[in-house]
Amino acid sequence: MTAAPPHHRRDRSARAVEAIRWLGEDTARMVRSWRPPERPDIEEQPKAERRPRVAEPTWGRSPLATAARRAVQDRALFPLLTALGRPEVAGTHHLLEVRPPYILAPNHASHADAPLVLQALPASIRAQTVVPAAADYFFDRRLLRVAVTLAMNAVPFDRKNEIADSVRRCERFLRHGHSVVLFPEGTRSLDGRLRGFKAGVSHLAVQTGAPVIPVFVQGTHGLMPRGRALPRPRQVAVHFGAALVAAPQESARQFNARLEEAVLALAAGARDFAHRDRSPRVASWREQWRRGAGSGLESERDAQARLLGGVDDPDVLHPREVVHAGGGWIERWRQTTPR
Repeated sequence: MTAAPPHHRRDRSARAVEAIRWLGEDTARMVRSWRPPERPDIEEQPKAERRPRVAEPTWGRSPLATAARRAVQDRALFPLLTALGRPEVAGTHHLLEVRPPYILAPNHASHADAPLVLQALPASIRAQTVVPAAADYFFDRRLLRVAVTLAMNAVPFDRKNEIADSVRRCERFLRHGHSVVLFPEGTRSLDGRLRGFKAGVSHLAVQTGAPVIPVFVQGTHGLMPRGRALPRPRQVAVHFGAALVAAPQESARQFNARLEEAVLALAAGARDFAHRDRSPRVASWREQWRRGAGSGLESERDAQARLLGGVDDPDVLHPREVVHAGGGWIERWRQTTPR
């Protein structure tokens, strides 16, 4: 095989050198233009802002605040409840069968439940009773916070973030001799019926060994239901049951079921409860107006009753109004119009 001419070898070498130079330049250009791959910017989700812990109003148990609370309750809060609800109390002897402090566990259908339970307690027990109230509702505004502290000796109960801390606070109150009004349902009922009980009261009773007084407050859903700002007069009653004490080997779940059965039994017995009026009832203006429609007949019957020596029959003393069916609503309206 014959060797290539010298000029052919020089051309081949020049092309090889040129190819290497081009490859080197391309490689250098690629290296210089390389950038790390861009990653999409992920916006960091802000952490849920935790509400600041509500400070416990220790000033509410000072001697000055205690005297002010007694005045507010005796002169404003309790007279208002008496005028609106004419509350009756049943089962107060159960409070005297056990030694305080204890946990009062009422049903919850209205904001009037806690004041009515406080009013039903003896004064000596009421003075050493605290009411844990929802921190996100009653302790958000300064004026409301001061009002519930002075009126009910309320303390904040965080039912959303710091439940364990709030339960420990109630445990501390019990160990220092304060009774606690705590609602096992957690929140107000929408229709007045009992909701499922939560285990907070049961855990507190099992941990501390404090007796629990089941309470049923009757009629408060009609007095001031949830979502209503102003109350409307309605007969109410507070029923206390026998104290329950957790057994040594009883779990919080078992004690919770026993407590719920006790409150349900009080509710069943409250259906047959007859409210007793301590003072004779005064007829309303509507009743007096309707009775005035038949004044002639009524006066004649009253005269007959007096001649008979005083008949206590309501149909005799106050005869029922008779409205004739004929003549239409105008005639009926004329017959009921006082003359």
